[in-house]
Amino acid sequence: MHREQTSREEQAGFRPGRGCCDQIFALRQLVERYIRYGQRTVIAFIDFKSAFNCIDWTALWRTIEADHVPLKIISLLKSAYDGSTSLVRIRNDLSDEFEIKTGVRQGDVAPHVRRRQRIFAQDDAEATDILYDIARHARPYGLKISAEKTKVMTTDGSPAIVYLEDVHLEQVQKFKYLGSLIQEKKIAATADIHSRIGQATAAFASLRRCVWRKSNVILSTKIRLYRSMILPILLYGSETWVILKQDLNKLEVFQMRCLRQILQVSLRDRISNNEIRHRCHDQPSIDEQIQRRQLRWFGHVCRMSDHRLPHRLLWRQCPDHWRIRRDAPKKIWVKQIEHDLKSRRLNFEQAKTVATDRQAWKKIVGEIGTPAAPTAVYWLRGRPSPPTAS
Repeated sequence: MHREQTSREEQAGFRPGRGCCDQIFALRQLVERYIRYGQRTVIAFIDFKSAFNCIDWTALWRTIEADHVPLKIISLLKSAYDGSTSLVRIRNDLSDEFEIKTGVRQGDVAPHVRRRQRIFAQDDAEATDILYDIARHARPYGLKISAEKTKVMTTDGSPAIVYLEDVHLEQVQKFKYLGSLIQEKKIAATADIHSRIGQATAAFASLRRCVWRKSNVILSTKIRLYRSMILPILLYGSETWVILKQDLNKLEVFQMRCLRQILQVSLRDRISNNEIRHRCHDQPSIDEQIQRRQLRWFGHVCRMSDHRLPHRLLWRQCPDHWRIRRDAPKKIWVKQIEHDLKSRRLNFEQAKTVATDRQAWKKIVGEIGTPAAPTAVYWLRGRPSPPTAS
């Protein structure tokens, strides 16, 4: 309880009800807003050099003691670390023993260590100053920022001149943050989707001979493996995506290619996609799966307390003097959610109220893809609903 009260909002690891999706969503929302309003911000992705090997033990004990960890636990940890030695093996040769005085053991929980972090600044000078302050405060803990692996990106793609200890940091056009690819000047998650398809393709191919082509593996097992091993790779971070139609089509094509290989049928067999999904235990389309994930996440954000970072970034108002660019992308995450809510016959304000009731919202999300509302099919496909008979 004390740790929840003292931990910074940016710290999502090792905390209940938080995870990578919180951080990815917060970053995407911030980038989306700055791009849409034509505002420039500098994003620095910080990497600490050998973070888990360089932690100063004295600083570690002091930190966990300030976190109100019982003294008995601290004493046990100290006794486990005191007198630690190690060896280095090179082929068949072993080095002499040497004493270890820094770092944490492999497998130990170190919730205060964040190997990767990101900061935001309005200009290059501010980013340089913030990096200097972080490096200065991290030094007593034995942590050092790696200038080679720390990258800089701007929302508008303009050059950034940011230094760390007189080293000019490399500027990148895209960066993989917590497994999700963020790109400059882009609101849509096109780059991340292409990356996800590539990774899922490799994962699916690795199981082709040992699972998908095996006749002694029953279909239900194959579908369970597909849902548990391939789809999580394909749809990681999809709760935060702004999806273009062509990107959604590529995801659908990938799924259908996988399902056809699982069933061992080809396009020449002229079997419809609906029939293929039905044979695969009514596998939902990618569109339906992403809608479920995004609406489930929307409800989760609505139920967050006001101080939570995703909640603040989703609902906060921009400064009055900011104006949306004329050439700004029209499709944003909130508009995407509004479009999906129409198929549930809910407007945005109604949805915010209903989402506070977890069970009611769960029922609404569970109805996606069901044939209960025929006009919803037209809204889901972006077509006007048919005229009603008079």
